[in-house]
Amino acid sequence: QRWTHDVEVLFRASKTNVAVAEQAIEWQDKEGSKLVEGLGGVAGTSMTMLLQVLKMRVAYELGVWQ
Repeated sequence: QRWTHDVEVLFRASKTNVAVAEQAIEWQDKEGSKLVEGLGGVAGTSMTMLLQVLKMRVAYELGVWQ
Protein backbone atom coordinates (compact mmCIF):
# COMPACT_ATOMS: atom_id res chain seq x y z
CA GLN A 1 0.00 0.00 0.00
CA ARG A 2 3.02 2.29 -0.13
CA TRP A 3 3.57 4.71 -2.99
CA THR A 4 7.37 4.51 -2.82
CA HIS A 5 8.07 0.96 -3.98
CA ASP A 6 9.79 2.11 -7.19
CA VAL A 7 11.92 4.63 -5.31
CA GLU A 8 13.04 1.95 -2.87
CA VAL A 9 13.96 -0.44 -5.70
CA LEU A 10 16.10 2.28 -7.31
CA PHE A 11 17.65 3.21 -3.96
CA ARG A 12 18.58 -0.40 -3.21
CA ALA A 13 19.99 -0.85 -6.71
CA SER A 14 22.14 2.23 -6.18
CA LYS A 15 23.39 1.00 -2.78
CA THR A 16 24.36 -2.41 -4.24
CA ASN A 17 25.86 -1.07 -7.50
CA VAL A 18 23.21 -2.70 -9.69
CA ALA A 19 23.07 -1.02 -13.08
CA VAL A 20 19.80 0.74 -13.88
CA ALA A 21 18.77 1.96 -17.31
CA GLU A 22 16.23 4.67 -17.97
CA GLN A 23 13.43 3.63 -20.28
CA ALA A 24 10.91 5.98 -21.86
CA ILE A 25 7.27 4.99 -21.55
CA GLU A 26 4.06 6.32 -23.04
CA TRP A 27 1.85 7.50 -20.16
CA GLN A 28 -1.93 7.48 -20.43
CA ASP A 29 -3.99 9.04 -17.67
CA LYS A 30 -6.89 6.74 -16.79
CA GLU A 31 -10.20 7.63 -15.20
CA GLY A 32 -10.42 6.40 -11.61
CA SER A 33 -6.75 7.04 -10.82
CA LYS A 34 -5.81 6.21 -7.20
CA LEU A 35 -3.60 9.29 -7.18
CA VAL A 36 -6.55 11.68 -7.40
CA GLU A 37 -8.81 9.65 -5.10
CA GLY A 38 -6.35 9.71 -2.19
CA LEU A 39 -6.82 11.94 0.84
CA GLY A 40 -6.07 15.49 -0.27
CA GLY A 41 -5.94 14.60 -3.96
CA VAL A 42 -2.66 14.98 -5.80
CA ALA A 43 -1.16 17.34 -3.19
CA GLY A 44 -2.01 14.99 -0.32
CA THR A 45 -0.70 11.95 -2.14
CA SER A 46 2.51 13.83 -3.05
CA MET A 47 3.05 14.73 0.62
CA THR A 48 2.47 11.10 1.59
CA MET A 49 5.05 10.00 -0.99
CA LEU A 50 7.59 12.53 0.29
CA LEU A 51 7.12 11.41 3.90
CA GLN A 52 7.46 7.75 2.89
CA VAL A 53 10.69 8.44 0.98
CA LEU A 54 12.11 10.34 3.97
CA LYS A 55 11.09 7.52 6.34
CA MET A 56 12.73 4.97 4.02
CA ARG A 57 15.94 7.00 3.80
CA VAL A 58 16.18 7.43 7.58
CA ALA A 59 15.43 3.74 8.17
CA TYR A 60 18.25 2.70 5.80
CA GLU A 61 20.69 5.22 7.30
CA LEU A 62 19.96 4.02 10.85
CA GLY A 63 20.21 0.37 9.81
CA VAL A 64 16.58 -0.36 10.67
CA TRP A 65 16.11 -1.57 7.06
CA GLN A 66 18.83 -3.35 5.13
